[in-house]
Amino acid sequence: MSAWEKEPRVDPVTDDTRAMLRSAFVSLFWNVISHKKDHGGFSFTKFAERLGVNKSAPSRWFSAERPNWTINTISDIEQALDLDIEIWARDRKTGIVFSPAGIIRKSPVGTFTDCPSSNAPPRINAMGEVIEGTFSSGSLMESSQMGAIL
Repeated sequence: MSAWEKEPRVDPVTDDTRAMLRSAFVSLFWNVISHKKDHGGFSFTKFAERLGVNKSAPSRWFSAERPNWTINTISDIEQALDLDIEIWARDRKTGIVFSPAGIIRKSPVGTFTDCPSSNAPPRINAMGEVIEGTFSSGSLMESSQMGAIL
């Protein structure tokens, strides 16, 4: 076993978290596909061709069988659907929201209100003002980091 590999462990919390993350990607991609189908220009056959997989594979992914995609597969699906995925993470203890560019905002956990999703960070304009949803306390990112997420 290499230094990077860990002993396999059975942890129901970790398994649930992984299942929720898998489900989030499936739901995200399914919402995009549904929108593209409703507005024309999407077929599972063309989608499968872009991915280089059998045309039945995408159908299985979005049925009862939950896929265990690799990062490469997620990236391939992102490209096949002509998407840009934005990533952020919220520290469960501090509520600090991070992006690849740095800290998005600092505030206590659970301060988002009126957001489309209670876990979503607010959208911020170039002036550092919240343009979608509000939050009750905390500070926005430093101005040097703002342009990285707009």
